[in-house]
Amino acid sequence: MRYAAILAAAALATVGMTPALVTASVPAHGETVAQPLQDAPEQTEALAKVIVLYANNSGKGIDPRIGDMPQLKQPPFSAYDTYELLERADVPFSKAKWSEHALPNGGKLAFKLNEVKDKKYDVAAKIQKPGGKTLLNANVKAKEKEIFFMAGPKYKDGILVLGIHFTGK
Repeated sequence: MRYAAILAAAALATVGMTPALVTASVPAHGETVAQPLQDAPEQTEALAKVIVLYANNSGKGIDPRIGDMPQLKQPPFSAYDTYELLERADVPFSKAKWSEHALPNGGKLAFKLNEVKDKKYDVAAKIQKPGGKTLLNANVKAKEKEIFFMAGPKYKDGILVLGIHFTGK
């Protein structure tokens, strides 16, 4: 470390700076030097963790693979007495373009990142019917890892319900 300080002092001396300025900024063995704070780089990518549920009124209750989700027992989701887990998916998305995920009914779920600030995600989301017609176009604001639900399109004798939370990629 001392050799590096001597080289730095010699280099700076050639441009008119004194070695004292250099040695004062070089930490001794085991010491650290505080660095100026810099803004964190802008987050341009994220990940949507999605659970796709089939909601209907067949009297079978909530699939134990879903886990404890009290939201499903409250209106408007309590209108259905049966929830079956169809899939779990990780959908990476970014500011640059929409990312899509195919749904079991042939439609699509899509995301595009608007902004992340203080672990709060501002995301454009849409659900499309089979054939591409938009069923839902929304701007979602959610804290990181905070799950929210979107009631989706018709499926069999019920509907698809999408549980979503955002996180860093």
